[in-house]
Amino acid sequence: MAAAVMMHIQGVFPSIAKENLIESMDDMGFEAYVCRWTESCMSDRKATIQMDRWEGEMMSVEMDVPQRLLVSPILFNIYISDLFFHLERTPPRQFSQDSVVNRPVLAR
Repeated sequence: MAAAVMMHIQGVFPSIAKENLIESMDDMGFEAYVCRWTESCMSDRKATIQMDRWEGEMMSVEMDVPQRLLVSPILFNIYISDLFFHLERTPPRQFSQDSVVNRPVLAR
């Protein structure tokens, strides 16, 4: 018999705080140039909303991992890695916003 917990975290990429991600990467021992590259990808970003012929004002984006980057799912996994840190004998299987934690359950 087995038990499993399945999660899907919606809206993940816009919710990533740059400072927290860089701190996690530093704590995990990433090289400084990798942290700087990641910070650069998330800095000085702007966005606007367009509907039909109407276009809104250009605004700064403070939190967000660009979804067009191939490394975005990896950056998200780094960002939430502490979530699974304390699980014993049940390493998660995860890709981006989808995670599964399962473990055998002994019948008594």
